[in-house]
Amino acid sequence: GARRLQLATTYHVEFTKRSMATSVVSDKFKPAARLHGIDKNVWVEFVSLTNKHGAVNLGQGFPDFSPPDYIIQYLNEAAQKPLIHQYTRPQGHPRMVNALAKMFGKIYQRDIDGMSEIITSVGSYSSLFFTIQSFVDPGDEVLLIEPYFDCYAPMTKMAGGILRTVPLRPVSKVYMIYIYIYELQI
Repeated sequence: GARRLQLATTYHVEFTKRSMATSVVSDKFKPAARLHGIDKNVWVEFVSLTNKHGAVNLGQGFPDFSPPDYIIQYLNEAAQKPLIHQYTRPQGHPRMVNALAKMFGKIYQRDIDGMSEIITSVGSYSSLFFTIQSFVDPGDEVLLIEPYFDCYAPMTKMAGGILRTVPLRPVSKVYMIYIYIYELQI
């Protein structure tokens, strides 16, 4: 009993020291001021609630099943090829972007250069982030139509953009967008 108490007390003291040291370090390395207020995320809340209540999270698509056998077979074959485990160009692997260019060239009935007109990304969230960071300068006004995807506001804020929101309003059972001058304060 006394040994357990001593270990628990030692652990608590060491944990407290580390926590205090971490606090001192985190005070020195605070996020940039432009990030203030963007730490809230509806998806973090959803995950917490689904875990708490044992619910199924349909909002983010957490699959609870294995991929089809043919996908596993293709992944195994690809993993065994030499040089496949190398970094590729940031805009996408040449074979992939050229295949996409060929496919979309047929759809749009024009030649598309995969190496200069196609960019791939790891997902829609990062695509949105890089698009907003690439086109929004500090002080630019960005119009968001409510309701909007929750990541647009923090991404715009990170780029230094100024948010302007306009609600989507129902009119005669058909949803139309009305942008009122006084709502935008123009």
